[in-house]
Amino acid sequence: MSEPIRLDAEGRKQAMPFAPEMFVWTLQCACQLHRVPFAGDIVLRQFPPPYSAASLLQAMQSLDMKSRWSKVELTSGKLKFPCFAVLQPASEEEGAPNTLALLVKQEEGQLVYFEPGSPQPKQAPVEEFAGRFEGHLLQFAPPKGKGVEEERTA
Repeated sequence: MSEPIRLDAEGRKQAMPFAPEMFVWTLQCACQLHRVPFAGDIVLRQFPPPYSAASLLQAMQSLDMKSRWSKVELTSGKLKFPCFAVLQPASEEEGAPNTLALLVKQEEGQLVYFEPGSPQPKQAPVEEFAGRFEGHLLQFAPPKGKGVEEERTA
């Protein structure tokens, strides 16, 4: 799928922006989950701002992560974990950056997820979380022979 977009006040398409902290947090989480080495300072030099869904995808791929954006309904039952969910911006100001949440599992109608700055998982009913959800997921996995995949084949 192509890069997620949103419409501005005049109905024009615009890239979905992310703050530098969100960009680094997302990459760091993905690397930590799959035991892929990560150096935030190097990534920030390779990928200067502004940050968008496209630059996040490029950075994931530069770290040898298989990744893609998809548009889904949270209630579809087609979620593959872990994945990042794009949340609505905290501000309604035009151009306000989006945030992401790391979704780790769904059980009994509840989503378990992490948000930036919180080491503890949060839990919310799928319908409640859907109210914050922008409709796009960033799915990711390490290539075979890297990270957690390595342990399964050893």
